[in-house]
Amino acid sequence: MTTKTTKGVALLATGLASSLALAADKHEHHDHGVVFTAKGKETKEIRINGRLHFQYDNLYSEDEAGEETRTNHFYYRRLRLGAKANLNQDWSAETVYEFGSDEGDGGSVDKAIIVKKTKIFGQKAKLRFGIDKVPFGLEEMQSSTAIPAIERSVATRFFSDDTDFGVRHSGVNLTTIDKKATGFVYSLHIGNAAQAEGSRLGGSAEASNSLGYWGSAQYKFDAKNTVVGVDYGHVSDLAPSAAADGMDAYIIYGKTKVGDIVLQAEYFNGEIEENGYTSQSDAYHIIASTMMGKWEPVVRYAYLETNSAAFGVDSDELVRRSARAGSSISAGQGNEAEISEWYFGINYHVNKSVKYMLGYSIAEAKNSTGDSNDISGLRARVQLLF
Repeated sequence: MTTKTTKGVALLATGLASSLALAADKHEHHDHGVVFTAKGKETKEIRINGRLHFQYDNLYSEDEAGEETRTNHFYYRRLRLGAKANLNQDWSAETVYEFGSDEGDGGSVDKAIIVKKTKIFGQKAKLRFGIDKVPFGLEEMQSSTAIPAIERSVATRFFSDDTDFGVRHSGVNLTTIDKKATGFVYSLHIGNAAQAEGSRLGGSAEASNSLGYWGSAQYKFDAKNTVVGVDYGHVSDLAPSAAADGMDAYIIYGKTKVGDIVLQAEYFNGEIEENGYTSQSDAYHIIASTMMGKWEPVVRYAYLETNSAAFGVDSDELVRRSARAGSSISAGQGNEAEISEWYFGINYHVNKSVKYMLGYSIAEAKNSTGDSNDISGLRARVQLLF
């Protein structure tokens, strides 16, 4: 961790310790976090929570010329501390700070939202104002604590992280989607086209003024395992990429349980306006997992094909933190680039708060001009929630 990160953790820990000491006689223990009473008359409770993902990566990479490189390190993949305040009259607020972020200098804001419970045509809904994930992608919208693979697929990462199209944007969201909802549910989001990364909490006077629009429509057959849906998004400016303008994308997905096996699949399609032509990007992934006592074996296959000159196939971005041998796998008009990835893993659930994860990835990236990059290696993680 950087010096700023270490200082930030120390300061926050000191502040929390003081708060805990002062509130020691006014708290209740819950399954996730501790609830405190507050002096403010409108505040009913405050909940403190945290997420720690300590990880080891050992990934090997080789390009078409035989150049080799390796990633071999321990680090905190996620080191999050959050607080949620529930107020009277159906108002609440939630903040999460990420100390383990690669963005910024010492961490970033993962979530900062003001929430108002409401009803739309008699259906329970929530209005959210602030920094949050846009409704785009089933795997992306799932919590990192619940995904059976250690990292999200190359398909998800292209449409979320590589292009900066999905994940977190500052804006306003209306959603009827929650853990207990069944039947038809939806989510709509309007916000800044630029991602709310690092310390950029929504942009500045010099930032892009373009807005983006995202929406999700799902049918949930039950509250946990079976869902089908389609998501769509549009932005007119893919900041900060100067080589690309607007982007339109959609995802069709489904999740179900067959016997004891949980299956999940997504198909992605995106069009990007760039350099006088419209690039096409197609991707999909399918993942299967099952619980065998406390053990959870996992297998996933993912594939991405694109002719985007602005993004190509950045294998070290798509296979997160892999060390890319040689240059990125370029693409463009008449030059298709692709990447395929297999993931095999096994998880051990100690309890609801602690989990061990071990996985092996095999990925191959190449384009029609003969460039290639092969990646393989091991990841391991211990996860703790409080």
